[in-house]
Amino acid sequence: MLDRFRRFLFPPRCAFCRTLLADDERYLCTACSQKNYAISRPKAYSGAFYAAALSAFVYEGEVRQILHRLKFHGGVHLAEFFASRMADKLDSAGWEFDLIVPVPSHFYRRYKKGYDHARLLAQELSRFTGAECAPLLKKVRRTKPMYGLHKAQRRANIIGSVTCTKPVDARHRRVLLVDDIITTGCTAAECARVLRDYGAETVYVITAAGVK
Repeated sequence: MLDRFRRFLFPPRCAFCRTLLADDERYLCTACSQKNYAISRPKAYSGAFYAAALSAFVYEGEVRQILHRLKFHGGVHLAEFFASRMADKLDSAGWEFDLIVPVPSHFYRRYKKGYDHARLLAQELSRFTGAECAPLLKKVRRTKPMYGLHKAQRRANIIGSVTCTKPVDARHRRVLLVDDIITTGCTAAECARVLRDYGAETVYVITAAGVK
């Protein structure tokens, strides 16, 4: 009854085309769920400090547009949609993890936007998977936007900008790192390095989107 009343007050819309959803549709309308961007497979990544990394979507077209809505334009409701697809990807991968940790953003950027998109994704993913979510990582230095930087510049930009607020608990040695997008993997590698320095044994990475 409560869910039906909520749907009446706030009718759900397709995350991509924004049309109203039918009662049997969730997140995407039938037409959008059949398009390539909803089922495409981004490449798998590997890094020096994390065991593996995967993305739910390819970072292009409509995916890029709605991810920007989440990240820059207050589209916080989209975190649930992306997390649902990330959870599907994790089911397929079969990874075992004990703790979900979001990639941190600097407090100034959180203050300016009013929210942290990676933390929202991590919290929703925690709800879907049942694994505990903890914001163990902290951004201690503002970094330049990664857009337009080549890999060496990205690595130099991120090194030393992240720390861990406390050691990783012995019960949570297998960590799932969550972010919105992965391109070169430099940010994921630095965060994974810090987590391992603070006691994590294995770090996996899941993002909403990734490049081909």
